[in-house]
This record gives sequence, structure tokens and C-alpha cells, in this order.
Amino acid sequence: MTELILPESLTYHAVPAHAAALSRIGRAEHIPADLALPEVRQFHLARLSLLKIKTDYWCLLHDIWNAVWGPLVAAFDPLPYGSHLWDDGAGEIDTVWMEAMLSASHRLNARKHLWTAVCLDHSGRFLSLRMAVETKGAGADPDWLAFAAPEGWVLVDDDKVDYAPFWQADIPAATEAEDRIRPEPAAAAAYESFVPVIATLEV
Repeated sequence: MTELILPESLTYHAVPAHAAALSRIGRAEHIPADLALPEVRQFHLARLSLLKIKTDYWCLLHDIWNAVWGPLVAAFDPLPYGSHLWDDGAGEIDTVWMEAMLSASHRLNARKHLWTAVCLDHSGRFLSLRMAVETKGAGADPDWLAFAAPEGWVLVDDDKVDYAPFWQADIPAATEAEDRIRPEPAAAAAYESFVPVIATLEV
């Protein structure tokens, strides 16, 4: 696996002054009343830049997800966004940007679904993985919860979180190189966590 390079747009956004200015523009519902024509042009170009930053970020998370989870779920049917409670709005660029997470769900069998996610802060310095198994329409799968979390993973089960309980693992080795993401450590952690998931299919 090759390293993934942080897009220049995200490097630009990582400068606090740039992020603050773009955030103000992103919150604006209308053109500010004190802008003249030439300034309005710049305002719209800044809006376009913000959309590019968010789109580049979405695509980077998708590349990471493909490198980490893609090979493990290749044999399972993907569930469309909107058909699964946890994935409500999860494919939207603004939702992914706001939650700093891209997720997907797959059908393990007739009664179990797998939810996988990658989380990356906007600066590209902190990568973590998430995973859960759900009994179709009934929340967290009891067979899956009976397994101990693999080494390096923790069970997140908090009423303040809008998801059913999930495993999470931080992958610091993936972001040791500045402006680069190394998928290998995350892929290895994902594989280790996937073993007990497959075991639930036989329970």
C-alpha cells in the first residue's frame, strides 16, 4: 500500500486564520450587505474553495476507507445510504466534514449488518477506526458484544453518542509522517478486529 498525501486544500485549511475565514463564509446564508460587486466575486470564489476543501476531505476519507476496510468487506453486499439507521446522511459531504468520519454498512447475512468507519481530524494528524455489528432492525448485535474487544480497541457505549455501541481504535502510526497517511497500520488493526466479527456469523 502506498502513502496517501494530504490534499493541498486541507493543508491550506489547517492554517488557523484560513480556517476561521472560511468558517465565517461557510456560515453565511447570504452575501454580506456591505460587499460591492468585486468583493462579491471573491466571496463566491471563497465559497467554492470551501466546497473543494470539503470534497477533497471526503475523497481522502474514501481512499482511506477503501484501503482499510475495502478488502475485508469485498465479499459482502453494501447497503445503500438511507436504508440503514446509522448511515442517515453519512454520505453527504457536509455531514462527513462535520463528524470527521466516513462510514459504510454491509450485509453480513440475512439478520446481521456490519458498520465500518474511518475518522480523521481535518488536519490529517489523528486517524481512528470504528466498527459495529447490528442485528437487523434491533440495534447492537448481542453475539458480537459478547466478544472482548481486540487489543488496541475500546468499546464506546455512551448515551451521548448517536450510535449503538461500537469498537474504536486510534491509529497513531498512520499519521506519523507529516501531510501523509499510511494505511498499513490501520489495515492491520482492521483485520485483527474483523476476526471476531466473522465468528459471529457462526453463532
